[in-house]
This record gives sequence, C-alpha cells and structure tokens, in this order.
Amino acid sequence: MTPPPDSPHGPRVTTRIDDQPVAAAHSFASPRHGAELCFHGVVRGHENGRPIRAIRYTAYLPMARASLHTLAHTTATEHPDALISIHHRLGDVPAGEASLLIAVATPHSAESMILLETLLRRLKTEVPIWKEALPEEPQPAAE
Repeated sequence: MTPPPDSPHGPRVTTRIDDQPVAAAHSFASPRHGAELCFHGVVRGHENGRPIRAIRYTAYLPMARASLHTLAHTTATEHPDALISIHHRLGDVPAGEASLLIAVATPHSAESMILLETLLRRLKTEVPIWKEALPEEPQPAAE
C-alpha cells in the first residue's frame, strides 16, 4: 500500500479489500506524525476450541468497499491530523497469516491508540465481511 498523498486539505486515507497478502509492515514516513501504529489481525490455528487450517473471508465487494471507505473517511474527519491505511484480505487465509492490517499515524501516541482501537472495533461491526473457519484436513488413519 502506498501512503496517502500529503495534502493540506482533510484526512489522508487508503482502504483496500482484495485477495492479496497483507503487508508485513506499513510506514507513513511523515515528519508531522510522532506516533505510528500497525495492527495485524492474524488467523489463529483454532476457532471455538477446534483446530482450523484457514479462514475463508468473503464479501459483497461493492458494499464492503463502500462501508470500509465510509468508516475510514468518517473516522479521519473526526481526527483531522491522522493518516489511516486499512487492508482486509479476502479468500482463504491460512492460520498464521494476516487477514487485516490497520495502520494509523497521529501527532501523539494516545490518539493513535484510541484511533486504532476504534477502527478495529467499528470495522468488525460495520463492514460486511464474512468469515468461515476451514477445519484441518483429517489425517489418514495409520495402518
């Protein structure tokens, strides 16, 4: 993901929903922002106490992209000095790999922490992305 263009007008935001792997890191490299935080949502190897091999994420893309765009831009409007970048992966995401990256930059750390938590909580409740746990493949019986 490329950082949003620097502009004196309004928030700078990027959003992305696709089947591409989530970046391992993200940096805005902005001298105006003293705090940068990245959150990676990583698929665990279990769901509801059962082992899984992956989670399948699906979405109705026009609605999900519009919802994510609205969420990010609305939140950025409430935090005019913030930079926001969000990438949610679709398709089968194996256990141990990231399905979500939320990166924020603000002038101060406290605002970054609040902003990151707010975006994560709202994304999970407002953006229509569905998940289905894919169980581990059964192991063949030993003979």
